[in-house]
Amino acid sequence: MRIATLGIHHETNTYSPVAADHAQCLADGIERGDEIIETYQNAQSTLTGFIDDASKTYGFELVPLIFAHTGPIGTITKDAFDRIAGEMIALLEANGPWDGVLLANHGAAVSEEYPDVDGEIARRVRVLVGQKVPTGKALDLHGNLSPAMVDHTDAIVFYRTNPHLDARPLALECAEIIVRTIKGEVKPIQTLEMPSLVINIIKQ
Repeated sequence: MRIATLGIHHETNTYSPVAADHAQCLADGIERGDEIIETYQNAQSTLTGFIDDASKTYGFELVPLIFAHTGPIGTITKDAFDRIAGEMIALLEANGPWDGVLLANHGAAVSEEYPDVDGEIARRVRVLVGQKVPTGKALDLHGNLSPAMVDHTDAIVFYRTNPHLDARPLALECAEIIVRTIKGEVKPIQTLEMPSLVINIIKQ
C-alpha cells in the first residue's frame, strides 16, 4: 500500500490583524518529503502518528509530500492559500497513484477566499484521487467540523484531550480505519448533525 500524507495546519483567528501570508508560512515552516520525517519523527504530533506508528504497525509505504504550518494568527491570504494548496494538489498528482491519503490538517483554517479551508482541501483531494481512494483526517479538538469535510473524506478522527496529549495515538486510529478500508475490511459511513448550541469553553 502507498499512502500519501500532506496538510496545512493553521488555527485561524479571524479577528487577528496579523495575516497568515506566504512569508509567515515560510518562516514558521513549509516542509516537503524527507524534511517532514526529519522534523516530526519521534515527536508527539499527528504526523508522528502517521510516520512512526501507523506505517510501521500496518506495513504500508507512507509518502510525505508537503506540510505547511503557522501559529494561531489571522486569516490566510489568498496568495498563500493558492500557492500552498496548489503545490499540495500538484505533488499529490505527480507522485500517484495512491491507495489512500492521510491529511494532517488542524480543522479551523480560514482564508480570504475560503471560510472552510479544510473542507476545500478535502474537496480538491477527492476530485483528484476519486471516490475509491480512502481519505482520512486526524483533526484538532478545536477544529470546525463542516459538511464539506465529511462529504469529501472517508474517516475523520478528532483529538479527545485538552491539552492535546493524544494527537499521535489518534493519528494511528485514523490510519487504521483507512488501512482497513483499503483492505475491504470496513466501509466507513460518516454523517453530521449540527445542533444550534454554543458550548462554554470551560465545559469542553
